Amino acid sequence: MGLEIGWELFENSPWVINYYRQDTASFDYTGDSILNSLGDGITAVLGFIYASRVSWKWAVAAFVVLELWALYLARDNLTLNIFMFLFPLDALKDWQWQGMR
Repeated sequence: MGLEIGWELFENSPWVINYYRQDTASFDYTGDSILNSLGDGITAVLGFIYASRVSWKWAVAAFVVLELWALYLARDNLTLNIFMFLFPLDALKDWQWQGMR
């Protein structure tokens, strides 16, 4: 939970919000709502509970499936967010932007 709370604080800091607006497809990003951050925390707890009860292979498989599902539905996921934060690519930003139209 410490990592999740730390991530939420980092993700919703003014510096990160401005960075997302400038270098990603999230031009109108204003930060997460309290409900969204709470949902992220609950989901992290549920993911930890699941991962603690199955083999690491099933936990990794579930993560990959959920990331691919989010990528398909929204052209966005945790992996892509981290990648775009570290290495912003115009081609990926354009691909994400096309999905918002």
